[in-house]
Amino acid sequence: MSLAWENGGLTFLLDGAAVWSGEMAAPSGLLGLLAQKQSHLEVGRFEVGGTPQPATITWGWREGLLGAAQRLSDWKEVADPGARCGAYVASTRAGLQMKWNIEGTGFQIWAPAGPGYGTAEVLVDGISVGTLNTRSDERNASAPRFKMENLAPGRHTINLRTKEKSVALDCVEILLF
Repeated sequence: MSLAWENGGLTFLLDGAAVWSGEMAAPSGLLGLLAQKQSHLEVGRFEVGGTPQPATITWGWREGLLGAAQRLSDWKEVADPGARCGAYVASTRAGLQMKWNIEGTGFQIWAPAGPGYGTAEVLVDGISVGTLNTRSDERNASAPRFKMENLAPGRHTINLRTKEKSVALDCVEILLF
């Protein structure tokens, strides 16, 4: 079996013979093989062409709330098609937290910014590393507002602690390696 992406189209081949083709752009993102329990998969060759891109995974604000054992009622969900996760949340008081346990070498925190929003302390592995600022004179769409690179490869904990009543948050994008 093989897949070939060329000129905006995908061709699915079995034993070298095309069995299906159609329009489909080559997606960006992670690539892997998945075999279900009680199945058998033998790979003779796994070849990928193209320009290497950083491997990232995105975790939304819900994972952050669950990781910090926070009550959803302490956060206000705001539907926003411009948010990476389709919605973002804003804290309802200072002192609230979000927490993600990650494995990677860096991350970006995405959030909208605007009047009435404030700041949160960012901690990595329990050490304060900076401030997430979601305050702006004008409403701005979700974008990377805090970035950290060059973490030692391995497991890390990202914590956010709101310093002010209302801090907006969309998601965290993790650089896997």
